[in-house]
Amino acid sequence: MSKDTTTNPDSDRQNKKNLPAESDIEKQAPPNPRKEISTSRKHGMDYFTTDGVVLRTGYKNKVDWYLLPIREILDNNVDFLWKYYKGSDKASIKIDIKMDDEIFHLKIRNSNDDNIPVFPNLKAIFDYGMRYGSKQDVHIITRGMLGDAMKQILSLGYVLVHVNDDGTQFKEDKQWDYPLIIRHNNQEWIVNVNYNRAQQEPDVTTVKSNKKIAFTDTEIELKLPVIDEVRDSLTRDYIVKFYRKYILFTTDISFKFSIIDDINHSNDNAQEVVYDDIPHDFVKKLSEIPEKGILHIDTPALHPISLEKDWSNADSIHSYKPDEFMGRIQNVHDKDISVYDILLNFREGSQIKKTPDNEISISQLVSGKNKHKIMEKFFNQLQEALDPQKELSLPYTTFAKKRREALYSRIEESKIYDIDTEKEYSYKLVRGEKNQGIVKYPFAFEILAIPLKDPLIQNSPAIAKDTEFIGAVNYSVSPKSNNFQGEYQIKMFQKGKDIFDILHYNGFQKNPGNKIKLPCIVIGNLITPRRDPVGYDKSIIDTEPFAKTIIEAVEKMASGIQTYHQAGHHFTIFRDTSSAKFFGTEKNKETGKESVRQFLEREFGLPKRG
Repeated sequence: MSKDTTTNPDSDRQNKKNLPAESDIEKQAPPNPRKEISTSRKHGMDYFTTDGVVLRTGYKNKVDWYLLPIREILDNNVDFLWKYYKGSDKASIKIDIKMDDEIFHLKIRNSNDDNIPVFPNLKAIFDYGMRYGSKQDVHIITRGMLGDAMKQILSLGYVLVHVNDDGTQFKEDKQWDYPLIIRHNNQEWIVNVNYNRAQQEPDVTTVKSNKKIAFTDTEIELKLPVIDEVRDSLTRDYIVKFYRKYILFTTDISFKFSIIDDINHSNDNAQEVVYDDIPHDFVKKLSEIPEKGILHIDTPALHPISLEKDWSNADSIHSYKPDEFMGRIQNVHDKDISVYDILLNFREGSQIKKTPDNEISISQLVSGKNKHKIMEKFFNQLQEALDPQKELSLPYTTFAKKRREALYSRIEESKIYDIDTEKEYSYKLVRGEKNQGIVKYPFAFEILAIPLKDPLIQNSPAIAKDTEFIGAVNYSVSPKSNNFQGEYQIKMFQKGKDIFDILHYNGFQKNPGNKIKLPCIVIGNLITPRRDPVGYDKSIIDTEPFAKTIIEAVEKMASGIQTYHQAGHHFTIFRDTSSAKFFGTEKNKETGKESVRQFLEREFGLPKRG
């Protein structure tokens, strides 16, 4: 179970210009590191504008921009731990946040006890003229949606500084002076960017410091300006709720979270009170705890990361179109690597023999006259090597009972939702397969629903609670969640536009009634090796391949949730909460059949059973 503690710390103000002292810079560093490692490409302009951030991320609400680096760094952390620490029960991630009226200060650190090398090419990672990353063009179960998120994180400070510039005034091209700091493998690197708005050219410098780093873990540290527009909405409670939602689906990694909110919110009426522990009852929920002070949240892992033999996260050629395969080959950053080494990264690659044709380098291939025919040959070889997968290998145990228990525990300890621990909850995992033309790949959708306590808030008249939904793609929750927008043919004459329409059709409706499902917290997670973004907004994906499976999963899940009537609530007037009568026991454990019998005995004199 998670443990939260709150104390009042002294104010922790940071010095501007968090740069290493001159004596800390490596003597071997070039006299002008800016000249050696720089990018000057107009292609990077959209990283440095307000409209560009909205287009790239889909986040129109600027307060979500402060959640963007949290989400993207956590995505990379989990992907790394899943890849290199299979079977580990000690994988951990630590998040530290400090906020005051001027600075949002974030540090995220993941364990790396075996000192696995990371960040082999910082120059490429922060090159705004290209896309680079270990997950580039790869179709596997992976979290990161942007692929080039580190560049967006680096430029975000500049964008916030100029967030209100409308081009109608002559303003200084002010830079954001705080660097991005990367610590890994006992090293520390300082990354700065200066953007020339007139020429639309970013200039990046990376400098390795001489500072001694005592750990092999990977830590990312950055600072962002707190702009006036978000001052009242960028609260401790807001960030904590996102963090708690993010970790719901990740049950094999331990998280340590701490946050200090020292922003003078205009709507902050909280008193300076010290809480030794956050109360578990629903009335004193997180939003009612004073925002001043520091909040610690420890969430242990519930089980080890799955072993290699239990989970194969393989890249399959059958999920690629020919032009995507060509892009996979041509976009390899190290052009000296052999084609054979690239083919081995595919699930089918182990069936391909090494030949003079595939031992050539990528540079030799892409510069050749017949490169398209040669790549078509390699594509066909991989396609013929193995049949497409019928079932997706999953990172968590395929035993539904263990998975549902782990998800239930995460929700229970999150303290966001007041769930009814006495009622049955429902978990379903439904598998599907995309099989259209040349593209074939398996996927899965898991969904869990837990009834909320006191579905009818006993006011006068009674008020029904709403079903709430949290959506994830490959276990990652974005600040906007994911409602799986798309076109759904639920029944012959019933269509839907998102997951809420599907839930509504299956009985999860706002207005209560005898046949309406109890209000629940519902979480859904689409697991797929391939995600096709809708437009430039990479936070929304094309749900067409998954629509039937999502509908099936919701239907099966809904069958395991009681209706109001089965739970002991009866409405004499349809959907009129003032007509509600409760005829269940205090703990509400009767089945629907027994509840009906008791009602008939009491209201109509049905003989009681001996």
